[in-house]
Amino acid sequence: KSGKFMIFEHIDQHPLFINNFGMASRLNRYIYSEKRLPLKYFKRQPTGMGMTRHIGYYGQQILLQEEDKLPLIGQIMNNDKDKKYQGLAIFENNLYRAPACYHKPKPTDFLCIIHKGKNNERLMYIREIKQIYTLGQIEPKEPVYSPQSRDYGAFLKKRVQAFALKLLERYNNRINFNE
Repeated sequence: KSGKFMIFEHIDQHPLFINNFGMASRLNRYIYSEKRLPLKYFKRQPTGMGMTRHIGYYGQQILLQEEDKLPLIGQIMNNDKDKKYQGLAIFENNLYRAPACYHKPKPTDFLCIIHKGKNNERLMYIREIKQIYTLGQIEPKEPVYSPQSRDYGAFLKKRVQAFALKLLERYNNRINFNE
């Protein structure tokens, strides 16, 4: 009904992970600068101030030095002195990280929410969309094993051992094989 919201759209047709309702995620803005930048640098593109409009103006600002790397596999080359405020927004949670790019929504875009209220009556709410981000390639934080690899076999072995130990604890270290 009320409050701020953002829409994040995956660029992949079939992303590796999709958040469920209630899963918390964070939007961090990594910026190559010595000082925090005011919001005006992210809302519009001032001349001579570098490329910051694609970062958007929501999220925590994290400052990086010239030699620091982003927490992604791919890096931004910041060799041009005119682009001294260059950076990137990163969408992250406990499962993965993904680069995010802000897009200005069209005035014809809106969100329609249909809610079933008391006495099974349907309530409709129409909200204006103010923030749209496109998420790039997902980079998992946990290892993803190929099906026939040694690491996957070792993972399965440890999982079976953990299951057996929990089973033993449940039955006071006694298992009846007749069951």
